[in-house]
This record gives sequence, C-alpha cells and structure tokens, in this order.
Amino acid sequence: MSSTRPDSNDPDVAAFLQKARRDLEVARRLAPDSDFKDVVCFHAQQAAEKALKAAMLALGLEALRTHDLDLLLASLEETDPGWKALQEMCESLADFAVAPRYPGWEETAPDIKPQDAINNATFVVRFVEKRLVRA
Repeated sequence: MSSTRPDSNDPDVAAFLQKARRDLEVARRLAPDSDFKDVVCFHAQQAAEKALKAAMLALGLEALRTHDLDLLLASLEETDPGWKALQEMCESLADFAVAPRYPGWEETAPDIKPQDAINNATFVVRFVEKRLVRA
C-alpha cells in the first residue's frame, strides 16, 4: 500500500474531473426522455471512468486506456483499500461502456433504470472529489 498524497492541482486531474462532471450533466439532462436510456447509461459509465482516471493521475498512477472500471478501481485499491467503497457502484456501471452504443442493447437490457446509473456515477464522482480535496 502506498501513502502517496494526491496532487489535485495537476491540470490533467482537473480536466478529467471536468469531463466526468460534463458526462454526468449530459446523463441528467437526457434522463427524462426514455428514448435516450442507452445514452444516459453510457454517459454515467463515462463519468465514473473519468473520475477514477482523475484519481489515478492525482496519485501519480498512469490513467490506463481502458473502459474497465474494475481494473481502474483495482489500481486505486493498491494505493489505499478505502477505494473498495466504490466497488458496487462500479460493478453496476461496468457494462455500460460499450454495449449501449450498439443496436439491440435496449432489447437485452430492458430492466435498466437510467436514474440508478446516474446515482451510482454521481456517488463515484463525488467520492473521488472528496478524496482529492481532503488530501
């Protein structure tokens, strides 16, 4: 376990967090329209992914070029087991990185609730922001 203090002043960290917030805002704006369930879920996943990458950069880790939230979270957990608090939220968002971008997703995921995806992504983004602020 590393005791590296996060550098939340890094411009790349700020850029990733800004992108995460924008993805969340897009998801929130589109959520009321059921025709955009796929886009809402995709942007919710993207918000969580970018927030995790911001945390990685702040800790001096490489922001891996992957959509795999489990892999990103595992990298963070190596520095501090407290990141495990995000596991359930990341697992709930994991399948939204690719599948919603292609035809047929709606038929394979009829019970998906976009608001749940937004809530989980919001939790991840806020968790990261709090971790970086208190450092």
